[in-house]
Amino acid sequence: MHRIRHLPSGRGLVAYYNNICLLNIYAPSGTANRAERETFFNSEVIELLPQVLMGLIMAGDFNCVQTDNDCTGHRYSSRSLDRLLHGLRLTDVWDASLNTYAYTHYTPTGASRLDRIYVADEIRKPKQGVETLAAAFTNHMAVLLRVHLSIPFTLRGKGRWCLNTSFLDDLTLRDKLKAAWPEWKKHIPHLPSTVHWWELYVKHMVKILFTRENTERNSDRIRLENFLLRSYLRRNSRTHPVHTENVYTEEVESKNSTSKQHFPSKVNGRYSRAGQNVR
Repeated sequence: MHRIRHLPSGRGLVAYYNNICLLNIYAPSGTANRAERETFFNSEVIELLPQVLMGLIMAGDFNCVQTDNDCTGHRYSSRSLDRLLHGLRLTDVWDASLNTYAYTHYTPTGASRLDRIYVADEIRKPKQGVETLAAAFTNHMAVLLRVHLSIPFTLRGKGRWCLNTSFLDDLTLRDKLKAAWPEWKKHIPHLPSTVHWWELYVKHMVKILFTRENTERNSDRIRLENFLLRSYLRRNSRTHPVHTENVYTEEVESKNSTSKQHFPSKVNGRYSRAGQNVR
């Protein structure tokens, strides 16, 4: 990914992968913000569009629907979004003619398909499948698109290790550094100079300490995500008719299945976490 930009409001993010533009948006919600939502599609989204013709994928929470079939209650549409999609020649990847409608957001009064993915025609043709998945930390379903793109892929190494300076705000980690410092200083006499001690020993020990801290935090985060995902799946199976399939976590394989759209090619993949591993 390169050339990553975002809107000052935080409602839009764009990145480029080779000759494909990936645009993620979060439109203003609610009837009270309808005018703000129209302005968002008319002007703010335009700032993130590529200046040259290329493949485009626009996805996110649009907080409005295009057709009556996209919701069970009152329809909140957007003329600005319709004009934008028509001008960019983008198509919704979910083909309702091949399957039932899959809603991505539920409320006590209804359900709607607020979260969608729109793609250019050259990306829609090699589409292999699209489905909805339960996602952690949100009351929306994730939309997963599988598409095979014949574009060159550059293999890169792991790169150089960089210290995550945000860890220094953690008082616990700072205490660990203070506790380790006297032990590290004991090695100064065993090296030719303090410069050698700093370059050959201290930097290596700092890397080990921060790498271990990062591993522990990732492990805690994954366990929390798994717990929230399992809780959501249990609650969702009791309250909504939508199920999940192919959702795999580190500790449990869910037996629920989602609204899913199949194609003849490979569409049954495995996932380390919900909503990831888009191919």
